[in-house]
Amino acid sequence: MGKEEKKNQKADGKKKEDGKHEEVKKKPYVKPVLSNVKLIRILAKDLPGDKKLVHGLTMVKGISWNFSNAVCHKLKMDKNKKIEDLNPEEIAKITEFVKNPQLPSFLLFNI
Repeated sequence: MGKEEKKNQKADGKKKEDGKHEEVKKKPYVKPVLSNVKLIRILAKDLPGDKKLVHGLTMVKGISWNFSNAVCHKLKMDKNKKIEDLNPEEIAKITEFVKNPQLPSFLLFNI
């Protein structure tokens, strides 16, 4: 097999009877459509509103799953509540609590 034949040979193409390969049509790239997700700003971080509170808080730098769960429990907030459903008073409560947490030392940040 010569160099020219190797160049013409494709792994994913099929060989026709005359020895040439069929062209494989590739699907065009389709850019994903951005949905209209509401962004909520908590602790200098924009969080997507469609996430649950316990998951969304973990997107803030320094907040772990355990700490996020403790915040929800201590403030008596529903963990499964969507972030976009929070009112400004609840956001202020979360912000103040994270800045000055009243939790056991093992749940606090490792500094």
